[in-house]
Amino acid sequence: MSRHLIIGNPVVTLGDEPYLEDGAVIVENERIVATGPREELMGAGEFERVLGSPQHIVMPGFVNAHFHSQSAAGPGLFDTIFELNNV
Repeated sequence: MSRHLIIGNPVVTLGDEPYLEDGAVIVENERIVATGPREELMGAGEFERVLGSPQHIVMPGFVNAHFHSQSAAGPGLFDTIFELNNV
């Protein structure tokens, strides 16, 4: 089992508090199992790797939904000059 601690300032949670300053995320295998204050989670056992730093922003589960209409399937969907330049 792989177990990682990811440190960030902030950690974006979108929970009751939208972000945690000086936070961390524990990932076991491919699942996020905990988010919380860095100091608290650092004491939650051993980790295969510790990633990030207080200079990183951590956004667990972030999905980039940004899309450019760069295909022939999207004619007429270009709404900015930047997208027209990509065609």
